[in-house]
Order: sequence, then C-alpha cells, then structure tokens
Amino acid sequence: MPRTPRYSSGQIVDAAFAIVREDGEEALSARSLAARLGCSVKPIFGQFAGMEEVRHAVWRRAREAYNDFTADAMRRRSDKPYLSSGLAYVDFARAEPQLFAMLFMRPRTDEEMAQAERDVAPIVGLVAEQLGVGYERAFDFHMQLWVYVHGLATMITSRYLVWDAESVERSTSQVYLALKAALDAERTRKGE
Repeated sequence: MPRTPRYSSGQIVDAAFAIVREDGEEALSARSLAARLGCSVKPIFGQFAGMEEVRHAVWRRAREAYNDFTADAMRRRSDKPYLSSGLAYVDFARAEPQLFAMLFMRPRTDEEMAQAERDVAPIVGLVAEQLGVGYERAFDFHMQLWVYVHGLATMITSRYLVWDAESVERSTSQVYLALKAALDAERTRKGE
C-alpha cells in the first residue's frame, strides 16, 4: 500500500506562495521550498512534476489574490468602479510588490496571456458602457490608461516615485479625463 503523502499539494503551494510573497519569484527553488517545509525535495516532486508546475500554481494563487483585491476595491467604491480598479492595481503593487512582479513584471506564457484577456474583459465592458463605445474602442482606451497606471505602479513599487493614494488618484483621473477628451474630439470629428 502506497504511503500517504506527508505534504498535500495545497500545503506545498502555500509554502511556495509564502516564499514568493516574501522574497520574490527568483527565491523559489526546490531547495528553498523543501527548507520551508522542513523536508527533502522528494515530497515536492511526489506531488508536482517539476518546479514549473509549482510556479504556475503559485501564479494562479497570486492572480486570485489580485482579482480578489481589485474586486473588493471596486465594491467599496462602487460609485467609480473603473477608477477603483486602476487605483487597486497601484495599491496591490504597493502592498504586494513580489506578487505584483510575478503577475505583471515578467514575460507571460501563452496561457497567462489568454487568462489576462479573459480577466480584463469585464473591465473593458465597464469602460464601453461608461464611454458609450464598442468593445474594441473601449479596449484601446483601457490599454492607453493601463500603460500609465502600470508605469505609476512600477515606479511606486521600485520606490522611484513616492506618491500617496491621493496623488495617484488625482493624476490617474487627470489622464482618464485627457484620454476621454481626445476620444470625444475624435468622435465629434467623425460625426459620431
């Protein structure tokens, strides 16, 4: 009869997630994970085919943490859900810099790119409704603003920029209004 595994896959992912959260993705190795669990690497590879599978499980957990963080921010500020989603992105970067780096500061796999497109669809739908435009135009608008918000988040996370929440909100709102004015001017030019 096979022995019951000493560590479940969930416990292994919990430990791996804690390593990434504290010290970054580059700190996650079979050796560091085994040390965290207090075992050899054998139990890890009894549950997972390799460290890439562990990393992907941690990425999924980090993505869930980010999505929960954003959804909570949007619920708390339901009068401006789109603005809240952008501010939550910056706040998440500030609160969870290592998870932010894992999610948004490294090359993504094809699967991760496809998941990101699915994750952003409700936000783009919100933009389309808010601006009265189609999905494609809303996606373009969102991407332009997201480039700005991502820049803010990375500058704050790297401590290149020290802004409080009020400064981030004011600046993000100003960029949103500028992009909206440009969109409105384009629609007027085209007679829409």
